[in-house]
Amino acid sequence: MKKLKFAFLVLIGILLLSWSKQRISPGSDHPEFEGRQDVKIKSATLLVIESFPMRASLALRGELPSACHALVWEVNGPNEKNIIEVTTYAESQGEKICIQLLAPFEVKIPLGNFMELGFSVRLNGENIGDL
Repeated sequence: MKKLKFAFLVLIGILLLSWSKQRISPGSDHPEFEGRQDVKIKSATLLVIESFPMRASLALRGELPSACHALVWEVNGPNEKNIIEVTTYAESQGEKICIQLLAPFEVKIPLGNFMELGFSVRLNGENIGDL
């Protein structure tokens, strides 16, 4: 009788463990498979250093989805309409186990060196201002 109770308890334990495991797959919302994510931008300021040629940068303050994410940016332009497009996003840094708390960041993104100004700057599709 004791062997039967023990076998029964082992069977229940195995069933509970198999049901409690979270099954995840790529494309799910689980943090392990998060790739490119939006960042929360709190402030964006255009900076111009008066030199020759003039150097422009974009100072950003914001929050990443977690401390296990890195800020990534791309700067394109100026294009034929004199627009500089800046795209920012967060990328997961490997398969670390991470507490899901927002992580603050501050960064200056170089926009380039310019002989003259007259460009519009967009950040993630939104107009930030003019140089």
